[in-house]
Amino acid sequence: SGGLQSTSVMGSKDHAPLEEENRAPVGQPLMHRSALPQCTGEAKYTDDMPKLPGTLHGVLVLSERPHAKILSIDTSEALAYPKVVQVFTGKDLSEKENAWGPAYVDEQLFRTDEVTSTGQALGIVVAETLEAAEKAARLVKVQYSDLEPIITVEDAIKVKSFKDKVLKIEDGDIESAFKQSDSVIVEGEVRMGGQEHFYLECNAALAVPGEADELTVHVSSQTANKTQKFAAHVCSIPCSKVVCKVKRMGGGFGGKE
Repeated sequence: SGGLQSTSVMGSKDHAPLEEENRAPVGQPLMHRSALPQCTGEAKYTDDMPKLPGTLHGVLVLSERPHAKILSIDTSEALAYPKVVQVFTGKDLSEKENAWGPAYVDEQLFRTDEVTSTGQALGIVVAETLEAAEKAARLVKVQYSDLEPIITVEDAIKVKSFKDKVLKIEDGDIESAFKQSDSVIVEGEVRMGGQEHFYLECNAALAVPGEADELTVHVSSQTANKTQKFAAHVCSIPCSKVVCKVKRMGGGFGGKE
């Protein structure tokens, strides 16, 4: 009937469902507030924003090895490519500026000595056009010394590749609880394959510099505060100089934090 069922919590009496008008908007087919502009194409995302004159385009140079030492990064050919303005790597940042991480500061913005997976950022090519930046990024020459890749949990245990900080949630006396006669102990192994967030809109950002080191960043992000924090950190300016704006996102699911 749609009413609440009898439980020890709710009591012994069933409750009839409320009239539709009294339950509104619960249970009603309401249109999403962004439905019309999204379906008609009027909704503007970060990449749809008009570009200011002189806007430059950045394309990341990514690791092609699962685990390796970085021997050298040669950007000379990329720098010589037409319309390329600059190529930045970890050498262009101080050790402090290059250190970052969403929860713990244990990552590098641009890897300098070692890569631990494919797809890690080694640098960024900045050019007058997106096409030039994409082409030049492929011209950056990286020499590696391959190391044994760590793919599985067993691989990590074998080489003792662990996090330095171990987080625990402990409550009560576990050993005493296990000794109780009504305790049920289940032992086994559970494996879960990796999953990637599948959103229609790729990650995107448009940074507009202002006066006195001010920076306005239009971004597709679930955490504007983190974007503000790390943009300020890498540029060595106060957070108060950075304004981060998020109009909408074309999906995120935790992958744009």
